[in-house]
Amino acid sequence: NQARVVFARFLPTMYADKVVAPTPADLAPFVQAHEKEIKDYYEANRFVYQQPERVHARQVLLKLPPNATAEQKSAATARAQALRAEIEGGKDFAAVASASSEDPGTKANGGDLGWVERGNWEPALADAAFGLEAGKVTQPVETKYGIHLVKVEEKKPAQEKTLEQVRDEIATTLYKKDKAQALARAEADKALAQVKAGKGLAELFPAEKDGQPALLRFETETRPEAVQTDTFTAASASVPHLGPAPDLFTAVFATKSPGLLPQAYPVGEGFVVGQVTERQLPDDTKFAEKKTELRQQAQQAF
Repeated sequence: NQARVVFARFLPTMYADKVVAPTPADLAPFVQAHEKEIKDYYEANRFVYQQPERVHARQVLLKLPPNATAEQKSAATARAQALRAEIEGGKDFAAVASASSEDPGTKANGGDLGWVERGNWEPALADAAFGLEAGKVTQPVETKYGIHLVKVEEKKPAQEKTLEQVRDEIATTLYKKDKAQALARAEADKALAQVKAGKGLAELFPAEKDGQPALLRFETETRPEAVQTDTFTAASASVPHLGPAPDLFTAVFATKSPGLLPQAYPVGEGFVVGQVTERQLPDDTKFAEKKTELRQQAQQAF
């Protein structure tokens, strides 16, 4: 009991750029009708709206071995003090980091660490850096990695935006997502009508690159493309290249022969139009003929 299918996906992300931002008049009724969804979105993405204190920092790191002696630590600290004196004397911190830092991940970028939260650092280094004003450089700080000098380029205080503060922002995101999903559904229905009129999915939605759709190249899909599956059975858990798609899967094995599936099926946030290209029904006679061969294969597998 097996089948092969060709399908095309219609994803909201393919049509997002066609959605116009809502006006206040559009947004007000949407907010009222989707209060729960807005709150759920806020709770699921609370980390975006509640950010701890952060600093944009650069560092010079002078490495120490795990079993460094007191003399090695003293020498590295003295070297760090000398580099700090050069910086305090007017030398650019980024230039010093590029020339002298031993951190391979940041050396080429002038020691740039980007935005850092307090919890990303060991307490001693975090306390030293977060206690500075923007533009200042720490004294040498020892961690398990070595001796650090850190310059704080910018500081951002902790942020905690309430649901009320971001309600319209979230509503706009959900509004545009809903509209994009509606466009995806409309395009899927349009494709279904075209196939019913005699077009083929592969003809309507050819692969753009070397006959291979983006989905099989593990690239982002920017438009619907026809994808041919391998053979799969009714005992499978999903559709090849598509994954779990219960409604579509049921429809495939409800068919008795190749042909267009009767509707666009929701799969994830998008919709799928499919055609069964091969269909083999279970056959007791063929099973009886192959029973011995199948038993041997099963025994060999164990």
